Parts: sequence; structure tokens; C-alpha cells
Amino acid sequence: MPYFSIIIPVYKVQDYIRDCLYSLKRQTFQDFEVILVDDGSPDECPRICDDFVREDSRFSVIHKLNEGPQIARKTGVSKASGNYVAFIDSDDWIDENWLEYAFEKIEKYKSDILAFGYKQEFPEKTIEYGNKIEAGIYNKDRLREEVYPRMLCTGEFFEFGIWPSVWSKIFKRELFNEIVEFVDEGLTFGEDAACTYFCLYNAESVCICDKAFYHYRYVPNSLAQMYDADYWQKIERLFRFWDQNNEIIWGKQLVQYKMFLLLMGINKELLFLKNIAEARRNVEEICSQNSFAKVICEFECDDIKGADRFVVNALKDKAYGKLQRHFFFERYRKTIKNIIKGMYREIRKI
Repeated sequence: MPYFSIIIPVYKVQDYIRDCLYSLKRQTFQDFEVILVDDGSPDECPRICDDFVREDSRFSVIHKLNEGPQIARKTGVSKASGNYVAFIDSDDWIDENWLEYAFEKIEKYKSDILAFGYKQEFPEKTIEYGNKIEAGIYNKDRLREEVYPRMLCTGEFFEFGIWPSVWSKIFKRELFNEIVEFVDEGLTFGEDAACTYFCLYNAESVCICDKAFYHYRYVPNSLAQMYDADYWQKIERLFRFWDQNNEIIWGKQLVQYKMFLLLMGINKELLFLKNIAEARRNVEEICSQNSFAKVICEFECDDIKGADRFVVNALKDKAYGKLQRHFFFERYRKTIKNIIKGMYREIRKI
């Protein structure tokens, strides 16, 4: 039985997947298995996966029809045999001492979850992000007092206390199995947060680490960077999941999280939809729906500043014309700035 099981959903990443898999082969700690879940990838990924399986007996692959990353992860976990499970997105990579460091921490503290920071990799720079809750070992009492009230949102809008991503964590396998069965399979947005925070809530001990071994690759044309016409249906389902599992007293931090997602969608509607008048009508219709109207009503404006506060106040007042004008200016602010600069240069010539 391996110590770690690493689950990697694979879909349309033929240009990047080798970096991911070689970063695992280079691990200084060797007692692990890698379960590749080919989620019906239409490119060269299935062949690349098969090649790695032939080269290294620790690698295995499951070829399946496309059903999305959540079901791919669940499929992988069902085949895992390690004491602990971890997840890597197949266009990312990890440092070679990641598993060695994790093994030492787990053996020393017997934690159910290890939570790390990560490094976001842009073509021209790297930015490191850590968790906002202080690094340390948290038993159940400390979790209740210091982590649960702030893990979803610290109180600053918007700042996660602990990053929601499953790929910045290592979980005790039995704990993750229990939670992944409970999480709605139909979630296609926010599913990481649903898994992560319910795992944290059910853990007996958590080790928050001040290290970042994970390299998250910024891909400009990835789904995360695109306008999504189905976004509202996705977050409505996510809101419903959270509301149906409200035995945990999430309090204000859950309202803040929902408002964060609501504002993220409104920004994309009004900044990226070609026809801004149509975008305004969309926003007006969206905000009249019960699940979203409730969030707008419950959210306290004292928790927010700057342009976001202006937008929230406009939503509360149903001042959609104000919103339209604000976002029209935001769309063309850079263009207007350049025109003014050009005019200033011309005036100086006179």
C-alpha cells in the first residue's frame, strides 16, 4: 500500500501534461502511486498517459467518457489505496521535495489535512500566495476557535482564510472519501470549495504550512478566463448545495462568499458581453431571482470598500442604470485615458 495516492484528471493539456508527470517522477520521496484519469481527452493526452504507465509501474490510467473534473477526481479516489490523497491539475507541476516534506509533517503531527500555499506562474513572473490563517498545527479545539470562523472568508472582502482548491491540500483518504460522496456531483463551479471546507470542518487536526510547492500555470485561454453563459445556473446550484447543508453555522462569511461570486459574474456580464444594454438587462433579471436577491439583501455594505461597494449599493437600490454607466466607463477607461494623454501632448506643443 503506497503512502500517497496522487489523482490527476486529464483533459486537453497535451502541451503541458509531461511537465506535470515528470515533476512527480522527480519526487525525492518515492512511496506513492499516480492515478491518471483521462476524462475523454480528444488530443494526444491518452497516448501520453499510456506511455507513462508503461515506463513506471507507480502510474496507472483510467480512460473514461468526459464528465468533468469533479467526477474524474471521484473516479480516481475510488481506485486509490494510499493513506493520503492529493490532487494535481494536469497543466500544473510540483517541486521535487513536496511529498518528502508532507511525509515528515504527517509522521510528526498525524494531521488529517495539510494545507499549503501555491505559486501562480505567468509567462513573465511568479507570484506566491499563502493561506491567511497563520501556519501551525490546529487540533479540534483550535480549529473551532481560530479556523472555522475565518476559513471561508477572513472578514476582508474578499479574502479566503484557507485557499479553497483541493490541489493545495493533502487529505487523509478516508476523510476525503466520506466528503466527496456527500458533495453534489452536479456542481461544475465551486466544487473545490465544497469539498475543501467540509473536509476541514470534519477533520480532527489540520496542519497549515507556510510552504508553496505547487506551481499553478496561468493559461490565458483556459475556461477560467472565459465568459461563461451558464455561470448563473452553476452558482445557483452551488448556493443551493450550501443552503441545504447549513448544519454548520457559517454566518457572515458564507454571505460574503456568495456576494463575491455574484459580483464576479456581474463584472463578467457588464465588462465582457458585447452589448452593454443587453448585459444590463441580464443583470437586472439575474438579481431578481430569489437566491441572488436574498444575498444582495443580507450582505452588509460595511464589509466592502471602493468600486465593489458602489456596485453593491447600486444592486441594493436596483439602480441598474447607474451600474450600466459605471461599467461603460470601466470598459473604455483605458481608451479614454490614452485619448486624454494624446490631447495633453498636443496641447503642450502649442
